[in-house]
Amino acid sequence: MRAVIFIDGGYLEKVLNYYRNPKIDFNKLVEKLSGGREVLRTYYYHCLPYKSAEPTEEETKSIAREKNSIIR
Repeated sequence: MRAVIFIDGGYLEKVLNYYRNPKIDFNKLVEKLSGGREVLRTYYYHCLPYKSAEPTEEETKSIAREKNSIIR
């Protein structure tokens, strides 16, 4: 059996912030997540929060916070 791994970057970032941003070895993370299966692909995604056509002040602030905190 093969596996495809999807990593939600926004969620992972929140978890890492809780642990004061430890260094992550993504190869080891993918190996652990695959449960020993052959990994076909790994996708890492981080989406910005929803923004309406005419964003509210809170939406604008939320997006600005996220843009400044995305893992580089």
